[in-house]
Amino acid sequence: MESFTSQLGCDSTVTLNLSIESIFNETAEASICPGDTYTFGSQTLDTAGEYMELFTSQSGCDSTVTLTLSIDQIFNETADATICADGTIQSGSQTLSASDQYVE
Repeated sequence: MESFTSQLGCDSTVTLNLSIESIFNETAEASICPGDTYTFGSQTLDTAGEYMELFTSQSGCDSTVTLTLSIDQIFNETADATICADGTIQSGSQTLSASDQYVE
């Protein structure tokens, strides 16, 4: 509480209610496929690692977000199957009945 003198010479009291806004330190995780990019604030990322970005909260305070970015693994596998001459086999969304090499 502070006392001031008004223009008319009278004492005036001003009460200040001060609020402290929280500063946020958040963490986030994301993953991308090889060759893709991830936009994080002002950064365009394409390498696994830990990244920090400073954002402004709704109250105007700076907040730090730490992102852990990972790169997903691509799997290339080969499978062999044998069916009878008049048979079929289900592979993913395909029903197969002829000898050939299929990619799903």
